[in-house]
Amino acid sequence: MMLVARSAFLSHLRVPVPLPSPWFWGMVLLYVLLGLVGHDPWKADDAIGFGIAWTMAGGQALDWLVPNVAGQLVPDEGPLAFWLAAVFIKVLGGLLQAHDAARLATAVWVTLAIIGVHRAARALDGDAAGRLAVLALLACLGLLGRAHEIAAEPAFLAGWALVLWGLALPERLLETVALTAAGLAICVLSRGIAAALPVALAACAWMIAGGIGRLRIGAVVAGLLAGLALCAPWLWSLHNVPVYSAGHHAWLAAQVGLAGADTWRYYAKTILWFTFPAWPVALWWIAKRRPPMFLDVQPIPLVQRLPLLALAAVLASLIWSPQASDSVLLPLLPPLALLIAPGLRFMRRGQAALIDWFGRISFSLAAALIWLGYAALAAGWPERIAANFARLEPGFVAIIHWPAVAIAAAATLAWVLAIARSERTPLRGIVHWCYGTTLTWLLLMTLWLPWIDYGRSYRPVAIGLKAAIGGVAGSARPCVATRTLGLAERASFAYFGGLEFAGARNNCAWLLIQGSRSDVPRTEHGLRLIWEGNRPGDRNERFRLYRRTK
Repeated sequence: MMLVARSAFLSHLRVPVPLPSPWFWGMVLLYVLLGLVGHDPWKADDAIGFGIAWTMAGGQALDWLVPNVAGQLVPDEGPLAFWLAAVFIKVLGGLLQAHDAARLATAVWVTLAIIGVHRAARALDGDAAGRLAVLALLACLGLLGRAHEIAAEPAFLAGWALVLWGLALPERLLETVALTAAGLAICVLSRGIAAALPVALAACAWMIAGGIGRLRIGAVVAGLLAGLALCAPWLWSLHNVPVYSAGHHAWLAAQVGLAGADTWRYYAKTILWFTFPAWPVALWWIAKRRPPMFLDVQPIPLVQRLPLLALAAVLASLIWSPQASDSVLLPLLPPLALLIAPGLRFMRRGQAALIDWFGRISFSLAAALIWLGYAALAAGWPERIAANFARLEPGFVAIIHWPAVAIAAAATLAWVLAIARSERTPLRGIVHWCYGTTLTWLLLMTLWLPWIDYGRSYRPVAIGLKAAIGGVAGSARPCVATRTLGLAERASFAYFGGLEFAGARNNCAWLLIQGSRSDVPRTEHGLRLIWEGNRPGDRNERFRLYRRTK
């Protein structure tokens, strides 16, 4: 009887779609926080971003003004995201390792972006659209990696979402001014003026073709001018550092130009997965409802002008973005989420079922493969897969962390329950995609995290380098000159190895060169090879340490 009753209970159990507010925001918080702590800075952007923040936290006032990694200027980054990361290092450094504390600052920016998208959707399409827009944003595959590293991109995304929120507000002019100003300032101070051009273009398009009144146009203009005024002190202060100012201006100039054929091929291939599954839904919704006429015609209900104009502005900006990078595509995600949020409830059963089926199959297969890979790492079975892992990262020894295994198992069971017992609604597809991205990231950050960290961290190389110098120099901290050393490597060696790099000095007793295995060690007069090494799984790079003998 008890088994029959339990079976009857499970047959009637349905998981709400979407989840009720406390559970929903708990899932969002889980997505934001997963993978932020418990691992070293990873090559490349994560290590570079941490290097900038760590240099600020332990440096002088000039280090806060001018982003640099252990003395090497980084003119292609604004300071704002790293200011907050440096503050987190100072405040939480006693409780967490510095790199974990710095990465928590990313959670602030991603949360701010989510709030901005949520509030913008509510202002455009009502309360129900807010959570749907958040689900659409988190379901996009391109957000996953960028949302969990120390970089300027999460801060830029937050600023862009705030601008969209400000533009979406109907008659609250002061809030429009404040949000637009804050959002534009965040965009400029995180990624520079060139990266913020699509934001300004979207605001201008909204004023021209958005069908808004003069008062709202005035509020948007005031917000844009106030945002530039907030950035002015930092932009003006750059003139006091001519070397950085010249490099920054050169980088800004390189961001503007006609995109070539190779760049367009990169954009075409990357957009397909980066914005999935939002872009198929967006195409369907636009085709179904037709975009509104922008001149003196009442817009068709449920198709909002703002996300269409914002999306068009970002796509247009690709024309003058010659450097192929997924960071250029990141601003597509918020307007896509706002665009499809009202349409998700009106998808036909077959269309919604197709997206749902593809998501369930894809993420279930991904979860199964991750568990199979973990079995190979922990138990050596299947032997062929275990051999592949050992070949990719030689020397790695797996240790079973039972709490991580328990968390991964619970998340997998929750996924099975969700896809089996979710309410039958057109929203299942996008909800399951959001659950699936969260599950995949959780499994990677619990089961595979030690193996990934082993391969992407420079900690062992830095320790070996430090030991080689200490074996000759003793307890002293001699300066080390460098050649062709990357920023991620420089940050890791300074942090883990405690190395003091030369900066502008050229008379250091030590010389560190980054090259490849095929490079012939230098035999020039006055240099003696002391040490060489690399990460175990990297078959190309090679670091060589020389000591000057005279």
